[in-house]
Amino acid sequence: MDNQRNYSPILFYRGLIYIALVAFIGVFHSLLFGVEGSRSISNVYFVLTLVTGMQFLFSFKMSSQEQLLALFLADSAAAMLLVRETGGSASPFTLLFPVLSLSGAVLLEKRSQSWALIVIAIVLMSFAVGMRPAIIGNALAILGTTLLGQYLTAKLKRSDEALELSEEARRRLENIQRAILTNIPSGLMSVDTFGKIIQVNSVGAAILGQSENSLMGMYLRDLMPELDELRDSLHTMYPVVGDFSEKSSRKVVCYKSVTGEFLNLGYSLARLNDPEDRSPIGTLVVFQDLTHVMKIEEDLRMSEKLAAVGKLAAGIAHEIRNPLAGISGSAQLLEGSSYLEQEDKQLLNIIQRESQRLDGLITEFLNYVRPTDAKLEGVELNQLAHDVVESLQVNPIFKDKGCKLQLKKAPVEELWVEGDRNKLVQVLINLIINAAQANATQVSLEVQQPGRLQVWDNGSGIKEENINRVFEPFFTTKDKGTGLGLALSYKLIEAMGGSVKVRSPIPEQVDTGGSMFTIELRGANIQDESAAV
Repeated sequence: MDNQRNYSPILFYRGLIYIALVAFIGVFHSLLFGVEGSRSISNVYFVLTLVTGMQFLFSFKMSSQEQLLALFLADSAAAMLLVRETGGSASPFTLLFPVLSLSGAVLLEKRSQSWALIVIAIVLMSFAVGMRPAIIGNALAILGTTLLGQYLTAKLKRSDEALELSEEARRRLENIQRAILTNIPSGLMSVDTFGKIIQVNSVGAAILGQSENSLMGMYLRDLMPELDELRDSLHTMYPVVGDFSEKSSRKVVCYKSVTGEFLNLGYSLARLNDPEDRSPIGTLVVFQDLTHVMKIEEDLRMSEKLAAVGKLAAGIAHEIRNPLAGISGSAQLLEGSSYLEQEDKQLLNIIQRESQRLDGLITEFLNYVRPTDAKLEGVELNQLAHDVVESLQVNPIFKDKGCKLQLKKAPVEELWVEGDRNKLVQVLINLIINAAQANATQVSLEVQQPGRLQVWDNGSGIKEENINRVFEPFFTTKDKGTGLGLALSYKLIEAMGGSVKVRSPIPEQVDTGGSMFTIELRGANIQDESAAV
């Protein structure tokens, strides 16, 4: 069976050795063969030239075991001639036989071939040195080197097999590790003891909005300073910080992406220890994008609050409104009496006024808790915003504030969304008047694609502790506010399948604070309506 290994380099260098040997004999022939040894030199040159040619002939193609064996036999014949012509047992070239046997034991795969080479080498050596006692030592040398070669070959083969198995296991482990890092739904980041990122998976890079190459080598303090401070504490305090799987103890950090978007990242930090001496060698950061989850939780909490308020509405309507009508009617009758003093009439007037105000509050509250029946239709936002601005120009409440109102339309001729036009007008007027009442000198109504309305102002803004409560019923910071305006606006937009968000302060109004309300609406398919027109 042919050996699949490529012996061309070995044979090529063996040919070079033969050339060097020929050159050596040519220079030192007088020392090797004596002055009268011209015939011996010719014989040696002939055999060496023949073997050299065979070496180069077989060096330019894949050599089989039979070809190798033939070359070793030729080498042995050349060694026999060289030893015999240079002094027999006293020749310095007797070492060639053990070297050839060692080479055959290493390169020949079949034990039978290497043993055949031993027998042939001993026979050829006996012809070279004659039947003398020295042949025993040479034969033992040939046998010893052959056994050593076979042992080394077997050892090397087992080492190669073990190395191949180890390499295969390493590749399998690398593939498993790569598959885990690629398919795990969380971001994974490894940081060394200096805070430098040394590894990040593709999911983590996608969450952070950057490439893996750009993150490698970056310091954690430049990416998320809050986590870098916690990373230092891991080496002296606790091995783990944070657990985003539990809502009650969830650790969240706010991360600003390269696009300017703010993300809420739940995180967990674990100390990486050396397996041997347990010394810290780095930190593992596991994180997930919880922005959408936290938004759903916030909407759910808001819905629960609205449901609780709705249950209270029916009782308020019957238990308060009917007695209130009786109080107001009785006050009107008493006010018409002629025997009352002027001071008493003023008190009755206060009773009627406050009764009317309370009745209006109940009416507004009932409008809020009553199921919203939104009439969804195609609404063109540019025209809607224009109509709202025109209406506010003559609105006495807005005019008294002396606030400047600016309109920015979308850069398209028409921008259609699905909604209730009247309720959208109600929401926008409420938001703009609220902005004017928040000490704003400028309010902007902006229409954006694909279906967005933004109302922002340069007023005093909303305090951080109040930002999550602005849409709650009865929450207000005004002296005479009911706290139902924004709650009703939120409910109306939600009934249209849209969403409303608030942000304060805003970058455009850093000095004063400012507020921005963003309304997102679904796009409308107006083909049917256009065909009907």
